[in-house]
Amino acid sequence: MRWIAGLDFNDRCTGALQMAAWLRANAQADLVALHVLPDSARRMLLIEAIASAPEVVVENMRRLVAQADIEDPFTEYRADWASSAEEGLGFAAQRVAATGVLIGKAAGGSAPVFGGLGRVARRLLRQLPAPVMVVPRDLAASGIGKGPIMLATLLDSSSVPAAAAADALAKALQRNLVVVAVEEVSRHVPVLRPEAFVPLSVIERLSVARVREWTSSHGIETTQSIVREGERVQVLLDVAREQDAAVIVCGSRCLSLAQRIFASSTASELARCADRPVLVVPGQPPEAGVRT
Repeated sequence: MRWIAGLDFNDRCTGALQMAAWLRANAQADLVALHVLPDSARRMLLIEAIASAPEVVVENMRRLVAQADIEDPFTEYRADWASSAEEGLGFAAQRVAATGVLIGKAAGGSAPVFGGLGRVARRLLRQLPAPVMVVPRDLAASGIGKGPIMLATLLDSSSVPAAAAADALAKALQRNLVVVAVEEVSRHVPVLRPEAFVPLSVIERLSVARVREWTSSHGIETTQSIVREGERVQVLLDVAREQDAAVIVCGSRCLSLAQRIFASSTASELARCADRPVLVVPGQPPEAGVRT
């Protein structure tokens, strides 16, 4: 496993540093620390300053890690120029075929409902150049869940790469893999004619057997399958706390900005609200003729 850890010089990356050290210790992960220097700054610096900037930044990153009271988990430190942090992180992840990008978010785990992702995390989740793990700002290694890796699935194409990533992460960490599917129950009749509302009894319902069949068809070994009803994000957060999940893994439908106006992104909401790391994996395009 090879991860690109996006570091900045504020407390937003504190939890990401803790998670990096934990992944190194428990999964023998290979981690690269990266700080992205904005191209806009290059236009305002002297030539000498431009040449020395990456070295200065690398030294500051090393100092930041030393102050974090962790064993240095990074095999490499890099400082790259790019038009934006998310672009630089995406290029770096693709260049080394990274397992994913590790980044901290603005919010801590103590108040997830009111927290925010931060600009870079939000844009990374929108673009998803690679899987992105979002870590609460105040996460401590001792606070990482002692339970399984938890896969949140919609049982569609957007969940297939996430299932493979969750399976690989669980095996690397030697943790159980729990799969959770949520049947969202509408609390409001969306039409003015009640007779047009289709009862749930005539819709194919989620079941543990159906979830197991889906995971088995994709070669995923699980120790437990859970099916719940309710508002999807809140139910997933509740199950993660019940299971003391170390990481929540979910797929993304990779909605465009226009699509997000009409349909919320479960992955982004989960990453924004969770009190533990959330790994968002870009989904694969739906097969022809298949609705997701």
